[in-house]
Amino acid sequence: MWRQKSLTFAMLIIATALILRTAFLSRMEFKSDERTSATIIRSLKMMPFTFTAPEVSEHSGIRHPSGFYYFTRILAPDPARPLDIALAIALFNTLAIALAALAHLPLFALMCATSTALVLGSRKIWPPDLVAPWMIISITLIETALRAETGGKTRLRLSRAAAAAAGLSLWLGAHMYLAGALVAMIGTIAFFIALRLRRSRAVPAFAFGAVAGAASLLPYAFAVRQDIAMLAARINPSLLGRALGSAISSASPLDFYMLYLMPESWKILNAGGVAAVLAYLATSAAIVLWCALMGGAFFSAIRPGPPAYREILSSPSALAALALLAVFPCALSVAGLGNHLHYWFGVMPFSYYLVSWIQPRAGATLKRLFTFLIAAGCIFSFIATSCVLVLVYQLDGLPGEYGPAKQRTQVQNALQTVPRFKDCKSMSARCRPRKRCLHTTRDKAACESHANADPRLFFFPSLFCRTPCHRLRS
Repeated sequence: MWRQKSLTFAMLIIATALILRTAFLSRMEFKSDERTSATIIRSLKMMPFTFTAPEVSEHSGIRHPSGFYYFTRILAPDPARPLDIALAIALFNTLAIALAALAHLPLFALMCATSTALVLGSRKIWPPDLVAPWMIISITLIETALRAETGGKTRLRLSRAAAAAAGLSLWLGAHMYLAGALVAMIGTIAFFIALRLRRSRAVPAFAFGAVAGAASLLPYAFAVRQDIAMLAARINPSLLGRALGSAISSASPLDFYMLYLMPESWKILNAGGVAAVLAYLATSAAIVLWCALMGGAFFSAIRPGPPAYREILSSPSALAALALLAVFPCALSVAGLGNHLHYWFGVMPFSYYLVSWIQPRAGATLKRLFTFLIAAGCIFSFIATSCVLVLVYQLDGLPGEYGPAKQRTQVQNALQTVPRFKDCKSMSARCRPRKRCLHTTRDKAACESHANADPRLFFFPSLFCRTPCHRLRS
């Protein structure tokens, strides 16, 4: 019975993550950065392989790693439209949360599934969107390795394989975006220290995976070595205070609120109606709850009493979370990169894990308080995220940073002039029938009108209405 309830709860978490990340996906954020990324992915050739991307970061002035573009091309091997790419990114984020939910980390998975920032950060075509899922996978794998190392030879082999994959996953997140490299370095050191202190038999396997992942990033680091060296001259101590504030509020939607909702609040409230009011109220409540949770978790981790210091030092993910909350703001200040929401996507999973790890280990009174706050925080985060998505659908975007979302037909046609990588000799070879396409009409306008009237497409328009292949240009 317990296993059945646990599996049911895991399925609910997965369904929540999937719905929030794919609902109204045709109204995704699609500005110049997303269009540039989609153009690169659409025209990308897998060979010859290059370690640097043609796109340069606006904040750091350093070329992005190419891992995001190649990996996204693997997820969407024949991207006919930007929506296909965004859907692949959203599904990979959902897959990472599903692995955590099925690996007996339900609270951690639920917090990641309902996080407003992580949801909005998995619904567009941008390199930071794939940092968080790799960190979620790494946390899931290292916790699986620790549970599996007590047992026979088969379980020990499983533990070592999971530990090696955890180390590799950390650095795969670094391949997605430069800020992920900072998270990977801090996380690798914390993981290694914790595994050594608990005398884990998976230490060599984790070290092998981490070294292999770090070595794979060396060609990129060598290619941009001069740009990275220039960061040392950009030290900005004034950033430290703001970055420390973002660390304490990293689990809350505060930075999301400051970026997306606050600057154009009157316009959104006047145009959005009830959904806008609920979005602002739920977001405000979620900010208060998650800031209280993060403060309580951090205080519980450093104060004398349960959990003991040795228990914290022997938990890889909890130790990594504390290290990131302390060191990552300093790294941003030293590098002078600024304090932007997307830099924290890789830190947020560790913040959520710290809260979920502290909850069963706090005292009896604090445990009940943590349980109540986590439940309330997830509920308000879910309401806030749902209302924001409804606003995006109603207003066809949001005033301010989100911008006006492209209409479905505009998004579908955005990259039709960019040649696709697959070079077929005949149009019939290129245009294979899609099994999931419900509308076989060769008239694109008719397909769009059917899609707007079909109730099955209300939540998932990108899954069923495809651009007719005769309209794709070679």
